[in-house]
Amino acid sequence: MTHDEKLDKILYGLLSRISTRIRNNGEDDQRLTMDFICKALFKEGEHEDWETEFLQRRLLSDGLIEFKRKEDLDLPEITDLGIKYIQNGGYTREHSNKKIEEELKIQTLKNAKKSWIAIVISVISLILTAINIWITYIKN
Repeated sequence: MTHDEKLDKILYGLLSRISTRIRNNGEDDQRLTMDFICKALFKEGEHEDWETEFLQRRLLSDGLIEFKRKEDLDLPEITDLGIKYIQNGGYTREHSNKKIEEELKIQTLKNAKKSWIAIVISVISLILTAINIWITYIKN
């Protein structure tokens, strides 16, 4: 599983807890630390301990989660930006969009080269036509 997929999975997990928090007046299960979430979402062997910190930092720096202090614990909570982001496809969709954008740039450059060749051929054709008309005019 890629880091983008893991980031999306964490965001979906936090998103699924919103209804519980609303029903409990903003409170959620005190066990839902970042470590607990990662252990619950990812199988043994597909997630290493250092990745939890890496994923947490990434989500924090992108502004998609924030931490609320509850009884000596920092509990992650998805932000409004995080909700919009995951509803629009999250990191996986963003990665896919970047690939598509790069492919479009490559195709645009290829088409520009073809257009340039077409312009050169058109100019050569106009020059040859002008030379032909000029030679015909001189002979008469």
